[in-house]
Amino acid sequence: MKRTFIFFGVLLAAMLACGPGITAVEVTVTTFVDESGKGVLPESYLPLPNTLVIAKWNVHGGMFREVKLTDQNGQADFSVGYTHFFDVSVVPPCGYYSTTPIFQDMTSTEKTQFGFWSANPGDELSRVKVLVWKDLNSNGTRDPQEEVSNGKAGILFKIPGGMDANVFYNDNSIQEADKGWFDINLGNSCGNIYVVWLNDALATNSVSEPGKISDIGHGNPAIEIPYPPGETTIYWEIK
Repeated sequence: MKRTFIFFGVLLAAMLACGPGITAVEVTVTTFVDESGKGVLPESYLPLPNTLVIAKWNVHGGMFREVKLTDQNGQADFSVGYTHFFDVSVVPPCGYYSTTPIFQDMTSTEKTQFGFWSANPGDELSRVKVLVWKDLNSNGTRDPQEEVSNGKAGILFKIPGGMDANVFYNDNSIQEADKGWFDINLGNSCGNIYVVWLNDALATNSVSEPGKISDIGHGNPAIEIPYPPGETTIYWEIK
């Protein structure tokens, strides 16, 4: 009898160690112009392309994220394998108000919709460009030879009602600098983003307007950038 208890005890410990299995899902997210304001996707809908959609999920202790822009049909597809949670959120298009929650749990559905009512819509897309540089001659001016090579940064998104504040080191919002530049396509959104420098050997020194130093990096140098529609350029000095 004692051996039986020991056997089942070892078996239970092994099952708990393995944890839950991975659930594989394929989901479709649709963003649309909600002309009725009811938050319900009509049979004939006007899509909202270029809307930022952020998917987050876990696999046991690992955290993952994927960021996409909706296509011309206002849709973004995700193929995900998760163990405990899987959710999506959207950054509202500039000039629109949301008529549905902008954060939704995706563990029990294969599709979801986000509606937006147009208050003052525009058609200009947003882009943020960040040049990281190092003041080698200490003259306080960025010279062409002072770009920082082999730079890597994570992009975080500030969403009304909550912020994606986790630094994910293995997702598609991690960028490597091209000759010192980061080129961040933000679709039809406007608002705030955070850029986190993923090199612990360097520290933030200064950043040009409208950017400012931020403490969101959890030990990594970070800047906050408010951006309108169109192109916003930031020069970020590191040391």
